[in-house]
Amino acid sequence: MPSLSPDPGFNYFFKACRKGDAAAKAVTIGESAVRVLADASEITGLPRDSFEVHEISKAEHDTFRSESSRPAFVTSADSAPNPAASDAQARMTFPRAI
Repeated sequence: MPSLSPDPGFNYFFKACRKGDAAAKAVTIGESAVRVLADASEITGLPRDSFEVHEISKAEHDTFRSESSRPAFVTSADSAPNPAASDAQARMTFPRAI
């Protein structure tokens, strides 16, 4: 297996947006296209094929990160309510002591 030491210096950044969003507002951003797609799906409760991934520059990535300490998320006004998303959030609790 090849080693990544020293760091090869890859700088790829991606954002996931809702398909058909003319403004291409980011749901989430990150360094992995697959990860931002999975995160967007988990955050909104929508299927992964509801999003498209765009490569962004390091400057854009840093701008998004500096606007908030966490990724930019779609607000409830941007998408229809999804009961499955609430259900998923309810299940994300700490294990109960037995």
